[in-house]
Amino acid sequence: VQRQLSAIGEVVGGSLARLDTLSGQSRPIGVGTPSGAHDWVFDRQGEPRVVRTTSGGRDKLHVRQGDTQDWRVVSDEPLFSDRAMEPSLLEGGEQVIVRTRAGTDTLGLYAYDTKKQRLDPEPLARTERFDIGATVVDGALGRVVGARVTLDRPHTVWFSERLVALQKAVDAALPGGRFNSISCGHCESSAFYVVVSRSDQQPAEFWVFDHARRQLTRIGQAPSTASMGPLGRRSFHWVKARDGLDFPVVITHPAGRGDKEALPAVVLVHGGPWLRGASRVWDAEAQFLAAQGWRVIQPDFRGSTGYGERLFRAGWKQWGQAMQDDLADAVRWAVAQSLVDARHVCIYGASYGGYAALMGPIRDPDLYRCAASFAGVTDISLMFTSGRADFTRDSRLYVMPQLVGDPDRDSDMLKLSSPVERVAGIRVPILLAQGTLDRRVPREHANRFEAVARRAGVQVERIDYNDAGHGFATPEQHGEFLNRLAAFLARSLKR
Repeated sequence: VQRQLSAIGEVVGGSLARLDTLSGQSRPIGVGTPSGAHDWVFDRQGEPRVVRTTSGGRDKLHVRQGDTQDWRVVSDEPLFSDRAMEPSLLEGGEQVIVRTRAGTDTLGLYAYDTKKQRLDPEPLARTERFDIGATVVDGALGRVVGARVTLDRPHTVWFSERLVALQKAVDAALPGGRFNSISCGHCESSAFYVVVSRSDQQPAEFWVFDHARRQLTRIGQAPSTASMGPLGRRSFHWVKARDGLDFPVVITHPAGRGDKEALPAVVLVHGGPWLRGASRVWDAEAQFLAAQGWRVIQPDFRGSTGYGERLFRAGWKQWGQAMQDDLADAVRWAVAQSLVDARHVCIYGASYGGYAALMGPIRDPDLYRCAASFAGVTDISLMFTSGRADFTRDSRLYVMPQLVGDPDRDSDMLKLSSPVERVAGIRVPILLAQGTLDRRVPREHANRFEAVARRAGVQVERIDYNDAGHGFATPEQHGEFLNRLAAFLARSLKR
């Protein structure tokens, strides 16, 4: 996809092109790209046949037949509708495999007949508490052969006896407790398969499975974690919020420490916030913090995705409110379970997580001993008005007003939910880190917050990272920050 940008760098359109990876030459595919196109599906001859668009607050599915540039709209839903469809594969000439909620709580995998404009009511795969994720496609057969889903760990639902047997063989050959994901192109006929093997205490290892010889060969691994020392186990829990809503929490337990030992803790808040946070797979930051002797709490608070519509929608317009309460409820649950020392808890996160970290001691001043933020939003109004931010016009007009709040009608709520407006309520030390090239949360967020905080007498430690954007530029830069973070947290969590 060749993207067309406006003068300020926003994506305003795009077109398809074929790229010759040997020559580097590309040539356009003239199919009359619909506005807002982002999910393309091609037929087995490489022709674009199905596309999903989001534009003007609408979520549409288009299909194209023959050699024309005419796209027929077969589904037109409001943004965030539970009937919207995400296309995955065109099977045959008329049937599209799609992900949709189909009026239920969780995303499932379904077949959609584009000619009859009818969704098969029987899902190919669906679970009660978790959304179905990506599909596995056999390129030779042009058929979906599996579906990914993250439960408390990654899992693949296979639709083929061969692949079910293959998964069993791989799982039996690798150490117990591993989460093993098989990748393939011609899945039903391949001689070799790539396997990604992980666990809560093992970062990704990469293997090749020889199907004929039933043999695994290790070909690589993620960066070494030898410097972390003993690694902790990770556990998955459902916790009830104060309003009765269930939400997931993952705990990383320091090595050698018991479950009924109340330890200092760090609440690690994921970014997004509209994405899946933690599972029991390896998490480098959580393990690093647990290696310091702290129990690490990772809530998938309301607004998180991957757990169905109810949890996602419960977070709409709840920045600094019920979303923040879920973090506090997770801490209080952990205290009640004798996992955490209630007098020694800090909060840390990046992006939305950085925002939530700064709101923590404002919303719950007696709960947190310190707060650390990397690239955190401090003034919600800047998300709508900053010329430096990379949010698109459609996002500002249709997405953020629904999920965060309307800048006009909800202005009082958004002001109350902005840390920069409530700095005077902070009574704990703050670590404020920022990338100088960040376009998602520009430096003016950190600059405004720091200026107001210092005038209010708040203890602020500021770190700026040159060449970093909305994330670190190098692993070394990330490592340096983690060491600074650990030293900062240790001062407040020391008993």
